[in-house]
Amino acid sequence: MGVESILIIGGGPCGAVALDSLIKEGFENITLFERKDGFGGSWRADQSNDGKNAKPGANINELDPPLNIPSKFPVRLPKIQQRRWVGSPALYPSLRTNVPERVMLFSDDPKFPYLDKPDQDELTTRDSVEKYVINYVEKNKDKARIQINTSVERILKKNDKFEVVWRRELEDEDEWQLEYFDAVIVATGHYNVPKIPYVDGIENFKYGQILHSKGFIADESFRDKKVVVIGSRSSAVDTVREVQKFTKDIHWSFKETNTVFKAERNKTQPKTPRLPIIGKYTKDSIILEDGTVITNPDYIIYATGYHFSFPFLKEFDPNLLNDNIINGTYEHIFYIDDPKLTFLGTQIDGISFRVWEYSAILISRFYKGLIELPSKSEQLEWYENRIATNGRTRNFHSTVNDPALEHIAKLVRLGGGYEKLSKIGKNFPKFSEKDLEVYESNKKTLTTRWAAL
Repeated sequence: MGVESILIIGGGPCGAVALDSLIKEGFENITLFERKDGFGGSWRADQSNDGKNAKPGANINELDPPLNIPSKFPVRLPKIQQRRWVGSPALYPSLRTNVPERVMLFSDDPKFPYLDKPDQDELTTRDSVEKYVINYVEKNKDKARIQINTSVERILKKNDKFEVVWRRELEDEDEWQLEYFDAVIVATGHYNVPKIPYVDGIENFKYGQILHSKGFIADESFRDKKVVVIGSRSSAVDTVREVQKFTKDIHWSFKETNTVFKAERNKTQPKTPRLPIIGKYTKDSIILEDGTVITNPDYIIYATGYHFSFPFLKEFDPNLLNDNIINGTYEHIFYIDDPKLTFLGTQIDGISFRVWEYSAILISRFYKGLIELPSKSEQLEWYENRIATNGRTRNFHSTVNDPALEHIAKLVRLGGGYEKLSKIGKNFPKFSEKDLEVYESNKKTLTTRWAAL
């Protein structure tokens, strides 16, 4: 493989476990860049007004375009003014994890700093998760080069090396540098750039505010207001629950075929009406697909997810993204045309940190030359089959509907088995029947609670 120098982009959970796995596999020339002022990724407490600035129907090239790159390096230039969507997805007071400690966390550090309700469950608060990630990064701070306030702005391939342009925010200006690496792990997460789909006439709506749930906090401004929440997943659930504290006039719109509530809905009388998706806007109302009209809504909150966004790879591969999927990837991780470029944290709806740990160990073994990937034709066959089954939708990267633990088992097989392949390195953790039982039981409990909202 010839991999010595490795860049990790991102200091959230994925970057943290990538750093730890590479160090334990014996790599010594590792750099980690985090663009925020500290670690924790989407769990870090960064106030955000991103949800108020998401343009309905805008694509990723409009929302998060690449920056103009200087012509010489190193150089110091005035601070950029372009929005970079760095705020936290959620900071509302009731935010808690929705995966139990036992199965959420990395196998070698299986306890949160604290549980806020230890007698009730193994879930915890945002700040506890943030502290966990910070601790996981900082235990390795003397074994790698780690920089905060540093954004990767362009990656190209030059003479078998990745040419990386990075920008570090200083007090009054930005420092720009150019550097070369043998391999790159993109661990930037997928909760940065909010997505609001275009709906006919949405640009004509003038009565109330259209928001995205990113950074959303319900307060007195929602008191007794008419609110429409759009979306079927956890961010929509949390938004509804927060808004219920201030008003009873809530309407909940989502696709019937794409909802976590379906199994329990018929057993429960929910507090909030469930409605079809919006078909059209007028200047002061929304018209649902079944013809129902909701007039004069004060707030319309889209909890409709996020775009993948890698503006720094736009020149490397202009066709890398199709909004919902990362094109040309194998098992959600390896860029098929150049597997020294990998993506960590791409899988969604799965067993959170634990799946990323398996992915990080697999990447580390591959970079070390301990394993080989299947042929390029086999990788492309997997990719094409995935598209044929799921389309170019978010389901492409979703592992929740795969047979239980199939994806994890595949990563272990690709990685040469559970045991480490050298005297050093990490073993793949074993996901036990008890772990699966806890995970499935918690999922059912959450679904029941959510269906009653």
